[in-house]
Amino acid sequence: MTCTDEQVSLMYRDVVRAEIANWVPEASQRLIQRVSRIVGAPVVPDATEADHGSNPGDHALMSDWVAGIYVLRCSTCQRLFKA
Repeated sequence: MTCTDEQVSLMYRDVVRAEIANWVPEASQRLIQRVSRIVGAPVVPDATEADHGSNPGDHALMSDWVAGIYVLRCSTCQRLFKA
């Protein structure tokens, strides 16, 4: 089965939304990176620090677009939060 570009884009968004909702430190970042490489999308940078936890205030957040979703992304651990 082949997918259209639109179907691939929707699947990528679904993965990102699922990972934001059920974040697993150190694993979710890697899954999003792998999926982005598979679909040929810009890749979220590698984490330079361990995950800082679930409190957004503990992160150095910056705005970003991942899979067409506007998110807040930690500049060091790459954890994603809803914007």
